[in-house]
Amino acid sequence: MVSTVGNYDYIIDWEFMPSRSIKLGVELTGILEVKGATNTHTDQIKEDVYGTLLADYTIGVYHDHFLAYYLDLDIDGEANSFIKNNLENVRVKHHGSPRKGYWTVVSETAKTEADARIKLGLKASELVVVNPSKKTKAGNKNIHIIFSFDLNVQLTHCILNSHFFITFP
Repeated sequence: MVSTVGNYDYIIDWEFMPSRSIKLGVELTGILEVKGATNTHTDQIKEDVYGTLLADYTIGVYHDHFLAYYLDLDIDGEANSFIKNNLENVRVKHHGSPRKGYWTVVSETAKTEADARIKLGLKASELVVVNPSKKTKAGNKNIHIIFSFDLNVQLTHCILNSHFFITFP
């Protein structure tokens, strides 16, 4: 899908992967956002011009691109639940094990829209949609991964109270 917003064309692509995750991709083309200036060389700039001198009298303006996705998550029917799976460290309580701890998954099921507002942080987590009445052959919940992130993810532009929202019908 291609969307034109202002002076940019956004090429937005999504792919449903065999792992039941959704791979999102965005490419950007268009004309660079610029503003006029009185400078022809960086030595002439004495204050912050909020951009980079690209050519005579032309500043490439510092700016960001924010994208929001709307997903209709009626996968496997309408009786879906939104779950945040957190990877948690658990300490071994008995001293018979040489291990001091292990990882386990702690799931939080959203019951309201407020519960489904997610502020991404440093925890290893994944956001999934599941229809509890649908099971795999082995009896596990048939989950669809929306977003997966780990401790290496860096999030910038933390001006929002939440990075991820789910709305209920």
